Amino acid sequence: MSRLLLLILTALWWGTTASAGGCPEKKVTLPAGEVFTGAPDSPFPDSRRRGPFALEGFRIDQTEVSVGRFVAYAQTKQWGKTIQDLVADAQSYPCRPARGVTWEMAQGFCEAQGGALPSEVQWEYAARIESLGQGSPRWPAKGGPLPLTPEQVLARADAPLSHTEESEVEAINLDALLEGENLEENLEKLLEDTESGIETSVLADFIQPNLVDVQNAYQGPNQLHGMIGNVWEWTQDWYSPIIKLQGTSKADGYWKVVRGGSFQNASVDNPNEQATLLNPTIRNPVKPTAEVPHVGFRCVYPLTRSAP
Repeated sequence: MSRLLLLILTALWWGTTASAGGCPEKKVTLPAGEVFTGAPDSPFPDSRRRGPFALEGFRIDQTEVSVGRFVAYAQTKQWGKTIQDLVADAQSYPCRPARGVTWEMAQGFCEAQGGALPSEVQWEYAARIESLGQGSPRWPAKGGPLPLTPEQVLARADAPLSHTEESEVEAINLDALLEGENLEENLEKLLEDTESGIETSVLADFIQPNLVDVQNAYQGPNQLHGMIGNVWEWTQDWYSPIIKLQGTSKADGYWKVVRGGSFQNASVDNPNEQATLLNPTIRNPVKPTAEVPHVGFRCVYPLTRSAP
């Protein structure tokens, strides 16, 4: 078999355009639809059920943006020492997710591709609502179907929201619970108070407890890899204690929101292990200027405009 034919067959098997580092870059088209975000029994008041939210169709990266793909862009920006660690990662593991990237850097990359970071509602819609009729998501490393899809795990999220729950969500006191610089401390306390009283995510048993190439991360609804685990993912929105379809304006924002949990949350040997966070409804506020080693991203694209 000729080398050219082998390359063509390999590309067809992946169903994608390969990057300079040979990593998949496929985009998935999702139709217009509705989604309820959150779950009525979430231990986190800001992640309780809201909606329904109506969305137009859009395209989304099938995987998190790989470090090889991101560095190819970043090297055109003359960021120098800012991306030294990323360059080293790209040389050794080009298909690992780009991480330790600020919100602005991630958004800049997406805009250069003709897209943007997903809104929170877009991200949760893609992570939870099976739109492609592909059946049960599969675990690439083990090859077998998961016993429960994320949608089945979160089936109770489709239950009607009671007036009491609605009032409780509306009454969240941002100053009391999530006050400025004390955010991390308050979230840690909330985890300690709730972790022992609720079931950990069923998905935690199926998420790799170590960083993996973007195409090998957990595959859930819509054939999307890594929406749960591997790395947290930046979203477009400024944090608000109540999720909104259009997000929160910068004037009201202090943090951006990341979603999806990371490999650290699946490893019992990791001090940051918190399986509760491996849940597509959980929202996590992070300063947009932070370079967090377990936060990455993916992009979304409008259907009306062709993205590379």
